Amino acid sequence: MKKIFFLTLLALFTFMGKTYAQNHLVATLDHEGTVSVFTGKDAFINAHEAAIDGDVITLSSGEFNATEITKAISLYGAGVLPYENATHLITRDSLKIAIPLDSTKKLMVEGIRFPFTTTFSLNYALFKKCTFENNLNYRGGEYGAEFIHCRFDYNLYNIAGHAILINCIVHGLYNYYKDSTSYDCYNCFIWPGYKGYPTNAHQLFRSTFTNCILYSYNTIYELSSDNSLISCLIPTGSMDRYITIEKNSLMYYNNSDSIFSTYKTDNGGSFGRTESFQLTNNAKKSFLGNDGTEVGIYGGAMPYNPTPSVPRIKSFRMDAKPSEGILKADVEVE
Repeated sequence: MKKIFFLTLLALFTFMGKTYAQNHLVATLDHEGTVSVFTGKDAFINAHEAAIDGDVITLSSGEFNATEITKAISLYGAGVLPYENATHLITRDSLKIAIPLDSTKKLMVEGIRFPFTTTFSLNYALFKKCTFENNLNYRGGEYGAEFIHCRFDYNLYNIAGHAILINCIVHGLYNYYKDSTSYDCYNCFIWPGYKGYPTNAHQLFRSTFTNCILYSYNTIYELSSDNSLISCLIPTGSMDRYITIEKNSLMYYNNSDSIFSTYKTDNGGSFGRTESFQLTNNAKKSFLGNDGTEVGIYGGAMPYNPTPSVPRIKSFRMDAKPSEGILKADVEVE
């Protein structure tokens, strides 16, 4: 199916010569096998406007103007690394993603960077290999959303509903309301949110953490006692007194130098966008989850990998002056 789609895309163009005048942003829209192509900064906006639930939109690398996403599409970007070749959805203020709760289709997003505050109102969604560079405000319906191999470089605020995180990196994880918000986290690196900041986001509530690394450099990062930690690695003496379930499976570390091969920050601050969170060779052998693999993002059934799982449009170059009715274009797919 993937090969058919990209062969269809490539068949749209006539390849002539080796030198082209411009490198374009491009979005493709696949509707039941019929592919349309949009170019320029507003290519995503135009593709989204033409799409219906169930369609597939693919974006090249580059910065695209964004619009509110209201359709249960499959959206594929060129990936999040390296940063200069990533796909970015740009807005003036914040980006809203709101899929109707009665939608029978699933929203799927992969390989996109979200540089600005993003607000989700979702019931049935999957995000893979995405990076959220600013606040993510999340409201989930009955089925919520699932995040796989995603990075949250600022804060993830759960305002309503349930979310699943698998092999993700989260800087600042919050619950707003004790009785209506929860997480299930597997093989994640998590920086729990500040206690009492912001208002109502006092602690993490009613959530389960399995084979995760919870990072904290002081005791203001706290968990309520209704959380369940299973085979997790946590800082010595900072959070364990708030945990009542599976406490005997917890493992402890004194500082980041003893567990990470490159990450050495024990005095606060955000981590860099390229930080890998690889464990030291000793830590890989010493700190194992309940499945026998290392704790953290490289353990479990789906070790962290930011590379997109489907072919992507790496570049699209088009002649600025078509001649004899022929459009000269070069699409590089990898």
